[in-house]
Amino acid sequence: MKIYTCTPVRFRGGDMFFSRESGLFCKGLEKLGVQTRAILPGAPIEDKDPLLMRVPYSDLESPIFWRSLSLDGLILYSWAAPRYYPIARALKEANVPFLVNVDSSGLVSSLANSRLWSRHAVPYLLRSLFHRKEWRSGLSSLVDNYFRIHRIAHARARTFEEATAVGAVTPLGVLWLQQELKQLGRNDLTTKIFHLPHPQPDDFVYSGSAKRKIVISVARWEREDWLQKNPRLLVDSLISFLGQRAEWKALVVGRGASALLRRLKIRPCEALRRVDFVDFIPMRDLVPYYDRAMIGFWSSRGEGQIGAGAQALCFGCSVVAGDLGTLTCFSDYITRESGRLGLSYTARGLSEALILEAAAWENNQRIPGRISNIWAPEFAVSNVARKAISMLRL
Repeated sequence: MKIYTCTPVRFRGGDMFFSRESGLFCKGLEKLGVQTRAILPGAPIEDKDPLLMRVPYSDLESPIFWRSLSLDGLILYSWAAPRYYPIARALKEANVPFLVNVDSSGLVSSLANSRLWSRHAVPYLLRSLFHRKEWRSGLSSLVDNYFRIHRIAHARARTFEEATAVGAVTPLGVLWLQQELKQLGRNDLTTKIFHLPHPQPDDFVYSGSAKRKIVISVARWEREDWLQKNPRLLVDSLISFLGQRAEWKALVVGRGASALLRRLKIRPCEALRRVDFVDFIPMRDLVPYYDRAMIGFWSSRGEGQIGAGAQALCFGCSVVAGDLGTLTCFSDYITRESGRLGLSYTARGLSEALILEAAAWENNQRIPGRISNIWAPEFAVSNVARKAISMLRL
């Protein structure tokens, strides 16, 4: 069997690429004995792994190129974005079965859920207009949804029409993508959409070691990521929580973490003495930190699927986050006694959720081995790859 993955973006091809999402998916297929490679466009950037295949972008839109590979299937990480539709069309013309991955909360337009779009997506997009990195995409999304909504939604549906299957990374994402299709009168396409989470390494499993009263948060904390990650809310929530629970500590990890307090102009306080801010740690080196922590905590305004949250669950942590339509992965993550959402997306709401979650651990209502046994198999790359193969009907 010959199944490749493809991401139509010129990402770096180093170790980090093969530790997550489409790169890790490729490794999972290889582990199952599938002949596989990961396709990226453009000139090499830090390419090391022989599984990586670089091609001119124009090849991705060519049926001749796809026929030349003699593939049994392809995993296309394209978000079903209309600008990548020519790739989907080329794959269809080449008779290559393919699964399109939609790395999104599922709240792709007001057609998916008009109430939550107005309540959660619009404020996020309005904020993006004042952000140097995000303003173009934010403005484009607002224009699309208020002036071109049906045209953009139909363009997304065209990719679904060409695809053999569609993988949404959250269960609510499945429902909301289906709802958008129903609003377009395309009920015929709804059966193509399945839940397919981003994979994690097969050996990401809780070791059974003693858990400690630690809250861990892993993300990118550079200034350009603040709009999405909302570090001010994270720190304010931790200050409130730790100010009431003196026996707990916190660990904030990720690029830019060590400079957060200075950049946010937050004054030192007693609670912050129990927070360690550590810059980037390679994924494998994070394992002992997840293994010791009790709670994973995220303050993001919006995500597709937070991989660090899935990793925390694999290692037996419970999770806490905001209750947002733009953050649907946590609506799944907190099920099966694995965490909770804040009653409000504020420092008070999230710190109260942390306090309740800490009490659940102290009252033996959170069992790390049970949490790991539930989630590690669901995210294990071998199992995710097997599910994708099944979705491709191979």
